[in-house]
Amino acid sequence: MLSRSVHWFLFPMLYAALLITGYFSGNGLASVLQHSLYNTLFIVLQLVVLTVYFSIKSGKLTNIANGLLGWGDILLLISITVCFSLVNFVLFYTSSLIFVLLTWGMVNYFSKNKQQHIPLAGLQALVFSVLFIATWFHPAFDLNNDEWIINKLLIY
Repeated sequence: MLSRSVHWFLFPMLYAALLITGYFSGNGLASVLQHSLYNTLFIVLQLVVLTVYFSIKSGKLTNIANGLLGWGDILLLISITVCFSLVNFVLFYTSSLIFVLLTWGMVNYFSKNKQQHIPLAGLQALVFSVLFIATWFHPAFDLNNDEWIINKLLIY
């Protein structure tokens, strides 16, 4: 906890465990892997856009994994790609970033010790854990299926 680090080999283990969970939930291995591929491509697109932005801003090629974004943040997002369809992943990604920024901002505002680094992976893992547990209690809430979102949008 003090070093804010995690062993890298835990991320492939998490990916494998979530892949097996997705397979046994009836979504099918091909579908789960397809969603994972699309979500990973979305993450890569985000990383490329951030790299270009910070490279232009600094006037030189910037490696965003050196100080701006941790490898743990990137590996966590890739590890959980198997749990979401693309629309659900974009919704999770956006809402978890908003949650992280609001939470970190409030904690930092009320704290005497101002923090320089945002605990992105830890707070996103918390949001993911809540969503993952919610799928156990609400079977209609399927993170691998966009129908619940589409049905909500069509109702309104």
